[in-house]
This record gives sequence, C-alpha cells and structure tokens, in this order.
Amino acid sequence: HFAAFSTSWVNAPQHWHIAMPSGEGGNHPISFCAKTRFWKAFVDENALRVTSGSNYLTEYQFGSGTIVHFFCRTCGVKPFGRGETADMGVFYAINIACLDDLMPDELLNAPVEYQDGRHDHWERQPAEIRHL
Repeated sequence: HFAAFSTSWVNAPQHWHIAMPSGEGGNHPISFCAKTRFWKAFVDENALRVTSGSNYLTEYQFGSGTIVHFFCRTCGVKPFGRGETADMGVFYAINIACLDDLMPDELLNAPVEYQDGRHDHWERQPAEIRHL
C-alpha cells in the first residue's frame, strides 16, 4: 500500500506517495551522500508517485550518471534519487529525513545498513562508521 508523505519548504510544497519497505535504511560514505548525510530507503520504481510539486524539482547527475538526484529548486533539499543497476533494476532512494510523518521514535529504532560507496563495495559496510 502507499503511504502519503508531504514536505513544504519555503513556499515549495511537494507531495508524493511512497510504498515504504519494512527493510533497512542505509547510508554510504561516498563524498556526495556522506557530506549531505543522505539516509535513504530503497523502493522499487512503482513505489513512488510524485502527486504535486514536481515543478519545484530539478535534477543533478555526476560521475557515471547512474543516479538522477532530485532537488527542490527553491531550497536545495534532496527528497529522493532515481537509479538503475543490473542488480536492482530501476529504483528510488528516498531521503528518510524528508518523511515528515515519521516520529522520532521510528527514526531512532529504524535499522541502518552502511554501504562502502567510497570504495565501490556497496555490498559491505566500511571499516569505520562512527563519523557517519
């Protein structure tokens, strides 16, 4: 089922519906995600629908261009990215911090899986995670 989430930043309301998995969220220490503290949850391509506010979103890509990063053009917050890999197919990485309806207890108890994106070893945790 879809859960409705909305965000509103500096007169730029956005609304989307996301079917959130019960699995873990993740953080990986490549420079972009580590520097922006992007705590994400993966969902498949049919699990996210932008229902309003798409005119506030802009895109950014770098490196191999595997991931399309979506940003609010008004405030710069990144609510999600879209990617495609051989292993996962098409997916979205949802920014957990943008889910307004999550309660602090839910965030505190959410399982976290770290990925070593800095060394392209996405299947394992980096040796050091205390700074993440």
